[in-house]
Parts: sequence; structure tokens; C-alpha cells
Amino acid sequence: MVAEKTILSQRHSSGKLIVQQGPQAGNIFFLKGALTILGREPGVDIALNDPECSRQHIRITSLPGSYMIEDLGSTNGSLLNGEPLSKPQLLNSGDTISLGKTILIFESKELNLSSSSPDPVIQPALESVEPAHVYEKILKEQGIIPSRYVLSNAIETAQNLGHENLGFLSEKHGFMPSRPPLLKLPPSHQAWDEIVKNLPELYRTLKLRGTLERMPILSADADTLPDEYLLRASMIISILGHAYFRIQPDSPSQMPDSIMQPWRKITQRLGRPGPVLSYIDLIIYNWKLVNPAVEDPITVENMLLMVPTVDNIVERIFYLGQVEILSRHTRYWCGSACSGSSASRGSGCPETRTGDYHRSVASGDLQLASENRSEST
Repeated sequence: MVAEKTILSQRHSSGKLIVQQGPQAGNIFFLKGALTILGREPGVDIALNDPECSRQHIRITSLPGSYMIEDLGSTNGSLLNGEPLSKPQLLNSGDTISLGKTILIFESKELNLSSSSPDPVIQPALESVEPAHVYEKILKEQGIIPSRYVLSNAIETAQNLGHENLGFLSEKHGFMPSRPPLLKLPPSHQAWDEIVKNLPELYRTLKLRGTLERMPILSADADTLPDEYLLRASMIISILGHAYFRIQPDSPSQMPDSIMQPWRKITQRLGRPGPVLSYIDLIIYNWKLVNPAVEDPITVENMLLMVPTVDNIVERIFYLGQVEILSRHTRYWCGSACSGSSASRGSGCPETRTGDYHRSVASGDLQLASENRSEST
């Protein structure tokens, strides 16, 4: 078994972009984080004042000793050294990147990973697997566990951004948020909070569609809806959009602008392909604690749905049971994957009677589910 290096929260290379031509000619942008997004949208890592650039045009990913560039489905496309950027490519110092009217020169300095950093952690690796992507080959050549590198970058990126809008991934919390979901939106978007409070009643009385059609059209731009509120806004608007469509047997001919306009913007800001009720919206970010002070707070018995649809016990157990499972076990899976070991061979992850637990949840028997959960742990 070959030992592999695990490197956490270190700078692996030093790169910068020099604007050679375009509205911001002469500017120099340094690549500081694990991921750097360039585009004309305010709030991206490097905002370009170029009308021919897409809102989120390209992404540059930091790798050990190098960088990788990829086009994010931009309208006008991107060129790397005069050739269309149709798939992710490694960058070399001196490369020319063309985005709209902007031409950038990429420069980098190769860093010695061990020159000024602590000795890397040595972890046993799984059996050798042929790398599927360019970055995996680079990591493999340097003896770095790919999953550890991805986890490190995810943690560092979230810390740099100050939010987890790109997704939840950490060693301590697994695929769960590192902080409980926000309980309310800013005052400018209070109307959304007020409507979801009454969602079960609007469902029962079939007044939902009329209420949403009369709902004011609120902006989801970054200047009115800060990044920290984006996940709650997505959860609310996505559930309302799904409810509007599904509440009655006859499908509506179109969705009201009060839903679709902010939903499209929220989706675009989160980097999702289109308006959709995601698993994050419905489950992972749709809970609140009854008593945050208890020793083991994230349990079905100590949670409520943030936005219930029908607000009955079956809905509550079915949704919140998944939250508890994710909270209890994904952190062990993340730790196992990143140490090169297997959860099934024992990584500190408790064995579970998931069959009994799921049967209890499916039957709506809260007491039995609680007993099976207790026996599991």
C-alpha cells in the first residue's frame, strides 16, 4: 500500500491575470482562492467591465503547481491562445485568455509545496485507480489524495466567501450546513417570509395560486438580497414555485412573475442550470431547531420544518429523518474518503439499523423511529 500526501489549506501555486486589452487594460488580478470566477456580474471574484462577457464567464481552479481554466457556458465563448475553450484546460505561464473585448495574460510562479509549509500528513491510500480527470492526474503525480484536496479547497473557499452558497462540504459537518439555516430574510423581503408561514393553510383552502399571483415582485439582485440570505431565499421561492404548479390538478399555463423573476436570478447566482426545487431547498436547508442547547440537537424530535407544505407528522418525519441521517453520518464518510480509508472497514462511523429506522419513518411512527435511532447509536 503506497503512502500519499494529504495537504490541507495550503497555497499550491501563485498566479495572476494581467489585462492586456479591454476596458480595464493595465489592471492586475491576483488568483487568491481555490476557485476564481470571472464575469461581468457584481459579486464574482473578478468582475470585468465588459458588456460582451457573460455574468459568470470562466472559472479558474487552483491545482498543485498549476491552474485549470474552463468556460461556464458563456454566450460569446472564450479563447485560450486563440483557440476555442471547449473543455477544461491547464494554464501555462504566458497564456492568452480572450473574453469578449478583454484579453488577459496569465502568469504564474511555481511554488515548492514543502518550502515554507509544515510537513504534509501521511495517510494510507486506497488501491490505485486510473484518474478520470486532468486535475486527478496532477494530484496523483504529486502523491496527494484527490478527495482531501477537494475537501480542503471547499473549506477554504467557503471561508473566503463568507457563505456556503456553492454547496455544503466540510470534514466536521459533511454535506450539512456548518451553521443552522437562517430563520428570516431581510426586511425588504419580509413578504416572502409571511407567505410561507401560511403555506399549509393556503394549501388546504386552495388559495395559494391567487395569493402568489398578488405577491409583489421583489428583486433578487446582490445589492438588495445579500449573499448570506441567498439559500433561504432559494428555499422559499423554490418551494413556492413547486407548490404553485402542483397545488391543483390543472397545470398553470405560466408561472407568475412574482415567482419566476426572482427564481431565475437566485438560480443564476447559485450557479444552478435553471429554476428547480433542489434537495438542498427541500431537505438540507429546510429545518430549524426546537432547542439549540441540547447535547445532540439535530434529531427528528428536536427539529421542525422551516417551510412545511401540508404540515403533518408524516411529512415532518420523512423530511427531517433525512436531515438527521445526513448530520450523523456524512461527516464520517467525508473523513473516511479523505483519509484514504473505507467507512465500511471502520472509520469511526457507527453501525446503523437503517432498515428499521426507515420503516419507522415510512409508517409515521415517531416513537418507534426514535427507539430505533437510539438503538442505532
